[in-house]
Amino acid sequence: MARYYFMFIAVVGIISGLLFLFYRVQLLLNGTKIVGIVEKKQKRAWASNDGGSYAYLLVIGYVDMAGEKKYFTEQNAIPTYFYNVGDKIKLLQDPQKPSRIMVHSAIVLFSAPIVLLLFAAVAGYIGLK
Repeated sequence: MARYYFMFIAVVGIISGLLFLFYRVQLLLNGTKIVGIVEKKQKRAWASNDGGSYAYLLVIGYVDMAGEKKYFTEQNAIPTYFYNVGDKIKLLQDPQKPSRIMVHSAIVLFSAPIVLLLFAAVAGYIGLK
């Protein structure tokens, strides 16, 4: 019975990972390339039994198509290691949903889908044993 459980997780994970990867590739190919400036590093804390932890997220300012200054907070903490306040940063904006913006970086674009596919592969391997 556990075998089918792991195989189900693998199939769902592979389908989800491939769809996620497809969306990210579409954003890379069709997204509007814009440049923003790192305005600040915002501390984000999580409460937990061991006292909690925190990460820093980039708050990025950019000018939209209408010429208005907008801000967005990158939800991936990885770019905080590569950018400082005041640095210019390349962004990708989804043309169908302009509020959806991501840092134009391979690690930001592809880390989540690849990790999801790896977990699915491990679950599939366990299910096949």
